[in-house]
Amino acid sequence: ADANGTPIARIESISAPPRQSADRALCQPITIQLLADVSVDLKAALIIENTLGWPLAQTDAIFADAAQRTSSALGPGDQLSAYPLLRLPYGAPPGNYRLRLRLYDETTTPSGYLPDRSDVGRAVDLGVWTAAPGADWPLTQRPVDLPVRADHHVGGDLTLVAHDLPPEPPTLNNGSLLQITLLWSSAAAREALPTLTLRAESGGWSLAIPPSTPPQAGITRDWRAARIPAHAEPGGALLMLPDGTTLARYQIEALPLLTDPPPYAHAISARFPGVGALVGYTLTDPLQLGSAPQIRLIWRAESAAALSYTVFVQLIDADGFVIAQSDSIPMSAARPTTGWRADEFIEDGHTLRFNARAAPGPVRLIAGLYDAATGERLRLPDGRDAVTLAEGLIVE
Repeated sequence: ADANGTPIARIESISAPPRQSADRALCQPITIQLLADVSVDLKAALIIENTLGWPLAQTDAIFADAAQRTSSALGPGDQLSAYPLLRLPYGAPPGNYRLRLRLYDETTTPSGYLPDRSDVGRAVDLGVWTAAPGADWPLTQRPVDLPVRADHHVGGDLTLVAHDLPPEPPTLNNGSLLQITLLWSSAAAREALPTLTLRAESGGWSLAIPPSTPPQAGITRDWRAARIPAHAEPGGALLMLPDGTTLARYQIEALPLLTDPPPYAHAISARFPGVGALVGYTLTDPLQLGSAPQIRLIWRAESAAALSYTVFVQLIDADGFVIAQSDSIPMSAARPTTGWRADEFIEDGHTLRFNARAAPGPVRLIAGLYDAATGERLRLPDGRDAVTLAEGLIVE
């Protein structure tokens, strides 16, 4: 549907992905039926993600009928198909990959139309594609696409070929996500990929970062993720191989610990299990169409969460539709919930943006948390998936 909620197209069919090795391009035919006249050319964006939820590749294809007419030349009831061709990055291992589809046009809705069911924002989850073993990456003659060539022999016939680690120490904070991509070469599948270690130079903390994929013969791409501990003190940290080789260095800056509650206009008591409590908020601007009202949420942390949750704040009109919202990791991504420390307070500012459906009238203000990887909201102990901050507010 478009921003006004008008249905424009329906997905009629999506072919089941073939079982093939990861080095082969994946063609995913998609057929839609138009439900309304459109003056733009609709396109499909097909996205593939690894098991960590990282987007690996995206390909775009235009919808057209058998006569190569696009949506702007057709009308309701007409069917169109797109044939996006997707390639995994060099060295991608066999296993499960998630496919997502976004319908968009380049003129009026480049960010994508709103699906009637959505797992991640404006993308529809198409399910899992399983890449079969048997890839022969050198035969593809594609170049190594990671920026740092290593050619470091680790043991047996296992060699670290390349990686994407920074040459200069970047600055990270408590709870920061560290994403690592490595490329290995092995003549046989018996060589297990090594566990990396991230440790403070002071010796105060250490993290083991195991591989995300079993060993494979040939070329293997290896994705890994780790979070800087919530209690990490300031100083240097080293990412190391088991043989003591340092692959990268990081500078950790510990965030200030706010133990006294900052002022807020309205008290709230809403506990989100495993994360913390929303204790208050301040709405700093009147709710006027054409403006961008600011709201400041005050959280009290319970502990470092297992997941990095996204905060949502929404205005809901009398018909139950969202007419304004804000979605972001706390403090504009500066304070992910994975880095929260017990009993500290977090000031979390949001800007509410009105959409095309917005109109003057009464609204309800709600807030909550969700996992951006799945779209699933974190429920309160009473089963609600959001807390009502205020009712009877008026949009002017």
